[in-house]
Amino acid sequence: MIFLLGALIGFISSFSSALLGGGSALISIPAFYYIIVNAYNTKAHAMHIAITTVCAVSMVLGLIAFYKHYKVKHITFNEIKSYLIYIALGAFVGAIIVKCLDTASLKNMFAIILFISASWMLFQKDRKAFKSRKVIENGLAGVCGFLSVVVGATTFVTMFFIKIGMEIKRAIAATSFCIFLKSMIAMIVLSYGAHTDVIDTVGYLNIPLLVSAVPFTVFGSLLAVRYLDVISPRILKELLILLMYTSSFAMMI
Repeated sequence: MIFLLGALIGFISSFSSALLGGGSALISIPAFYYIIVNAYNTKAHAMHIAITTVCAVSMVLGLIAFYKHYKVKHITFNEIKSYLIYIALGAFVGAIIVKCLDTASLKNMFAIILFISASWMLFQKDRKAFKSRKVIENGLAGVCGFLSVVVGATTFVTMFFIKIGMEIKRAIAATSFCIFLKSMIAMIVLSYGAHTDVIDTVGYLNIPLLVSAVPFTVFGSLLAVRYLDVISPRILKELLILLMYTSSFAMMI
């Protein structure tokens, strides 16, 4: 049953991630959390295991999604390279914070931050690009990298790219590489020296969920890129907001 659920979640989350820009964790972290709690009858380190496993899956997802976006010219690497080091630093700090918090704190933080972010996206009407000094933009990139690990979602990076002037489809494409980058950093930090008594788990990495999710993650990601030019940016934004609210409420239960 775990393998079946992992495959299903892998497909759905990767499809949404490639389409919406970082939506994978909005689905897979709550889903993996509840699978771990119920299948292994434990809440200890359940969020740590969920986040680490999602990061491992997202490394594959992000790299493939970026390649597909790059191939169809949705993004060029030069557009984002100046922000990558700050996103990486933020992700590193975020991973350390996640490692220090308990499951209940992580679960509550995940729900609250997603709710606030979804509300901001829903009610903000200013469509003008954010214009500021480069140092401020770099600082904001670092904050987005931090938040992308703390709640496991790169939605904040997508919002950042939109606010500095990227069209939403190009922002989603740029985020796909950031998914790979922050996931690699977070997985290394969270796995280093980690130990749990949960079976089928190495460090905080759950092997059955990882193995079952990856193949369907690849398929879902490749399929979703085809629809970016079909669905309007307004609908993409509305779907992203709905997904953020849904994930937030799911983790409040």
